[in-house]
Amino acid sequence: MSVLYCDTSVLVAYYVPEVHSSKAEKILDGHAQRVVSTLALTEASSALRRKVHDKTLVRADGQAAFDDLRQDVSNGLFRLVEIERRHYDHAAQSMWTTKERLRTLDALHLAAAALDGMHLTTADDVMAKAGRELGVTIVWAG
Repeated sequence: MSVLYCDTSVLVAYYVPEVHSSKAEKILDGHAQRVVSTLALTEASSALRRKVHDKTLVRADGQAAFDDLRQDVSNGLFRLVEIERRHYDHAAQSMWTTKERLRTLDALHLAAAALDGMHLTTADDVMAKAGRELGVTIVWAG
């Protein structure tokens, strides 16, 4: 079975109820080898905090979801990888290669998946299109 790199859109949907939650659960529960990056952890914290700020999630639930994610990383449910210089270089080049309007952090997620031979799961349309264009196998959660 393939190694699955999880972007932030899938992680957040996995830990708090939203439109893509059931699909995120099905995909993540169906893969034994799940990977997240240090970038995804920081982004997940930001996304959860934004939901609290926007009043779509109460603070205690947002904090609990982030704590659960960190605990799952500590317990080995997800393997944690670092974003390295080579990922930044690949991401910078990818922005010139794809026709999509690729955001910086999404390009970094794609670089991590591409350079380390992982499939990527995302619920982001633009990221999925760019990933396919760049030769990354996308496991769609959107």
